[in-house]
Amino acid sequence: MKNSEAAHICAKIREVVMEKGWNGAQLSRESGISYRTINGIMMGVANLRPQNVQRIARALSVTPAALGAKDIPEGPPIIKESGPRYTTAADDAPAPVPDGDLYRIIGMLADATGIDENEVLKFVIGKMKGTKP
Repeated sequence: MKNSEAAHICAKIREVVMEKGWNGAQLSRESGISYRTINGIMMGVANLRPQNVQRIARALSVTPAALGAKDIPEGPPIIKESGPRYTTAADDAPAPVPDGDLYRIIGMLADATGIDENEVLKFVIGKMKGTKP
């Protein structure tokens, strides 16, 4: 994602959040993205990832395109990268997609360890299924 596009999306996210009367903490709770990441997005300094744009759009009840992200699809959240394309939850069916609380915890673990959220998610789902990741 280009810097100018990311800056536009971040500005649009801030605008929609303010229109709803929310703050970063509320968006964090509703999207399941860590507050640290949301704060960085709201300030325009975070690396804006497609899966986070999808989760934020869903939490705000808008489409990614409404936030200025024309190349990010609607639909199931992107949960992991697989080479040059993204694999969605629908592609991995019947893999469960955790609820917002688990996403928030995964975001905090990723922030604390520096490990990508997708890798943390794969590990947690593997543990939930009782298998190795």
